[in-house]
Amino acid sequence: MEYQTIDDIKAMEDRLVKFLAKLREFRTDWAKEGPEEVMIETTMAIRSIDYLEAWTPLQQARLTRARQAASKVEKKKVMDKKKKK
Repeated sequence: MEYQTIDDIKAMEDRLVKFLAKLREFRTDWAKEGPEEVMIETTMAIRSIDYLEAWTPLQQARLTRARQAASKVEKKKVMDKKKKK
């Protein structure tokens, strides 16, 4: 996914953080529920959440680099406009 502005990147970061917060919220409920089959599925879901949480810093680093690149492009556009005047 390519980001055009800093706002797009910030929106993506916010969605990612909210998604992981929701998963964490339900994680404890999943671990306490029902029969053996549910417990197995719960274990797999928790492992998936753990993977996502471990992956998040990597994604945040990518988003930070993308935000910095977008910021440079925006600054360059402003400088070009100033030069044209």
